[in-house]
Amino acid sequence: MKLPTIPKSASDEYLEALKRKALHQLEKTDNAKVRQHLQNVIKLVEQIQRQRRQKSRPQAPSQPPSPKKPRSLLTIVGSVNLTEEQHTHLKKGLKDILDDIREQRPESQQHMTVSSSATPDSPSLLDTLNLTDQEYDIVKDRMRTIMKAFQTERQDTQKTPSQPKESRPKSQPKKEEPPPEKELTFEEICKKVGDGEPLDLFYKATLSDREKQMLKAFSGHMVQFKALKRQQTFDLQHLTGRSIRDLEEIFKLYQPQGYLRAELNNVYNRLLNLRSRFSILTH
Repeated sequence: MKLPTIPKSASDEYLEALKRKALHQLEKTDNAKVRQHLQNVIKLVEQIQRQRRQKSRPQAPSQPPSPKKPRSLLTIVGSVNLTEEQHTHLKKGLKDILDDIREQRPESQQHMTVSSSATPDSPSLLDTLNLTDQEYDIVKDRMRTIMKAFQTERQDTQKTPSQPKESRPKSQPKKEEPPPEKELTFEEICKKVGDGEPLDLFYKATLSDREKQMLKAFSGHMVQFKALKRQQTFDLQHLTGRSIRDLEEIFKLYQPQGYLRAELNNVYNRLLNLRSRFSILTH
């Protein structure tokens, strides 16, 4: 049995109707030759439909791959004029960030060195470290946090109002010189220091041997107190850094989504800001 001739101008409705008719007849007949003929008709219709679908499918134009953007910290630091102290702190912050990233890598991929002459504003610094996209995003976020701390510190400094200069009159009466101030006693100096006056008042007064010993003991206590506070700051900075690494491990292993991810991101950003504050306090 010959297959039917299907014209090229046949509509899709005609092909569907022909296919349904062949399927309907295939269910009714038990003749092997007729069944084989109907199956060939169905295959022919499906082949024509498949060819039409392929022709009607629009082909996406081939686009050349977009060039990889250079990884540079200049987009973060920008044209901000940093002081020498801030520049040193920025370089140390970058080293801490890269150390944290290296600790998270497998042992075979932990080789990452930063030249002593490299600076955070070197355009090609990050390209030489072979960072992944996720590691590069971590570097950008934490560097922006440090820059934000610098900006906050600068704004706080600029908020101090400058007192306007009073215009001097043409003729000023001659001011009488105040009488020499009376030398303060040790007890009076202690009260003033307790109210917030500087410790230099002790060294401007004439003290007895006993008072000098008391001042020496107090100065030693202040040195130990400052050292204790500094050690506590270092401990808090270390705990904050460990919490940051734990959160990064949670993001990596569990990949939280939705509301939980948003809350964890808020905690993560606060820890980054807190660590930057601690870094500023220790320098």
